[in-house]
Amino acid sequence: MKIRNKKLLTKSIAMAIFMSSTLYTMPITHAAFNNNTLPDLGENIKPGNVTINTDQNKHIQNIIQDGSNAIIKWKDFSIGANATVNFSEKDGGKFNTLNYVNGGNLSQIYGTINADKGNIYIVNPAGVQIGNSAQINVGSLYVSNKSMSNAQLNDFQNKAQINNPYTIQGTRSNAELMSLGNINAANKVTFDGNRIVLDIDRVKNGQTPLGADNITIKTTEADLKNKNVVLGYTAYDSVYKYSGKNNSDKLANLILDNNTTNDITKKDGFMWVKDGEQLQAMGSNPSGNYAFHNSIDLNSINNFKSINDFEGNLDGLGYDIYGLHSTNNGLFEKTSNSTIRNFNLISGSITSNAENVGAVVGNATNNTVIENVKNTINCNRNR
Repeated sequence: MKIRNKKLLTKSIAMAIFMSSTLYTMPITHAAFNNNTLPDLGENIKPGNVTINTDQNKHIQNIIQDGSNAIIKWKDFSIGANATVNFSEKDGGKFNTLNYVNGGNLSQIYGTINADKGNIYIVNPAGVQIGNSAQINVGSLYVSNKSMSNAQLNDFQNKAQINNPYTIQGTRSNAELMSLGNINAANKVTFDGNRIVLDIDRVKNGQTPLGADNITIKTTEADLKNKNVVLGYTAYDSVYKYSGKNNSDKLANLILDNNTTNDITKKDGFMWVKDGEQLQAMGSNPSGNYAFHNSIDLNSINNFKSINDFEGNLDGLGYDIYGLHSTNNGLFEKTSNSTIRNFNLISGSITSNAENVGAVVGNATNNTVIENVKNTINCNRNR
């Protein structure tokens, strides 16, 4: 989803600002649904060349198509953690299946999709969330948030090819595309949207990481510049920490709306932060991009050393930090030219002799942006 309620802070920020601000926080989960949930056609008419067999007792849905291309309009395309959807072609051949969701609900995929010979397209203007427990086994995967007209759907039916990913036509929404689950693809993986979150570590071909040349991100130049594209990768080690890890190694192909092509490298990506030790280690590379891989408990750290002179970017992806205790300052002592967003500070205490004290940042200068952060920590300045 698109970031909102932006506050551009170009001067030092004292504790009171953070204590009084209540910004919208991006949730990591959405409306709850049953773990046995399977895709639902609703009142949409099933296409003539598709057979859908659903076993609600076993939480399995088998989708068999006659021919190489098929389009299914779903009211809801969500898959619970206990559910499995199997796609196949009647004669056992390769195929393309466009799953277009027009019911207005986010697609939440926490279960299994099997389509070993299929190129699966999931297109939902309300967004797509592939959760941690998801297992997607496909020939290729294409995920988009575009709204498609009947003419554009028909164009897919007539022109989509098996060995060359079809570029989905239509108008993008502002809905988020997020994948933190397992994607097993023999060929290509494409995400086409504005706000894109993708765990690169979990995109593979069998047990081998899928090559960067086979992963494509389609977005706008503005969204890339504004750090709305979060490609997360593991970088931390106990010796060098994060130092030197955001290098020029390629993570994915980039295609902008003006058809400009380039590489997305580790310098453009986001290094995963998974625990308190790694959070503290962000100081080893203060100009890097970071994202939370999960919520972080800091209660075992008696006195967190605030990260100073931070010039990078942090996206919390809606996760929480618990038990931030520090006599130095808050999470960051001083920042500049940084964007810090999308997390909650839950419990802890900050006491400092610094002139400016803040739970998130004590001294935010030079175009620091702080957005979608909620704080419940008490801050005190010693006098």
